[in-house]
Amino acid sequence: MLSIILQIINVLLKNISLTITVLLHILLFCYNISSIQEPKSFKEAIKHNCWKEVLQRELYAFESNETWSLVDFPPRNNFIGYKWIL
Repeated sequence: MLSIILQIINVLLKNISLTITVLLHILLFCYNISSIQEPKSFKEAIKHNCWKEVLQRELYAFESNETWSLVDFPPRNNFIGYKWIL
């Protein structure tokens, strides 16, 4: 009976240390995210390699998921403007 209790305590202690480790990782993740300043425009974002990489990954995802495809702009047409959405 004592050995079973000791095994249960051992499992609980392992889970507690795992839980603390996970919580620390979550806290570090939240801290790092909150310290990142997002660009306010495309012009600002394109100056930084990390945002360029994010843009490239998003464009790749659009193309690989066949969400859209790039085409030539038809002549004598007006384009729709864009706005950076935060």
